Amino acid sequence: MTTTPTHSEALDAAYALLAEGERQIAAGQYREGSANVYQAAYTALRAVAKTRGWPCETYEDICNATYRLDGKEPPASLSETIKRGLESSADDPLPVFGLLFTTVYCFNHHSRMRSPDGTLPTTFWEPDDYAKSLPLVKKFVDLLASECRHETANES
Repeated sequence: MTTTPTHSEALDAAYALLAEGERQIAAGQYREGSANVYQAAYTALRAVAKTRGWPCETYEDICNATYRLDGKEPPASLSETIKRGLESSADDPLPVFGLLFTTVYCFNHHSRMRSPDGTLPTTFWEPDDYAKSLPLVKKFVDLLASECRHETANES
């Protein structure tokens, strides 16, 4: 029988994956570390989505969840996404979750793409770029953990 992890267990798992990813990146294992960093963020996002009854299985679900966390309705299509971007103004609130997710998704790319000889991701950063980007993913996970705790507190 498979049990669904509690929100707390999911967040603990996210932080453990993040720590392992940071360790791997520090050791020069960029592809493996990137995979764990991305999985950490996805695990935390899925925990929040679950508390709110949102699907969070596909890339589109993930993007829609970040829109909702930023207080916006997800666009109906790619063309609507582009149109929104062109029509946004300086007065629009900053889409914090969406911006942080952009960095999270870079780690996903770095974990999946390989050069023809299989040794390196096809898109890769310098080692310092990984170190500079990790705090943004941690901030994403921290904000999601805060959202999850807020949801859990409201259920009580």
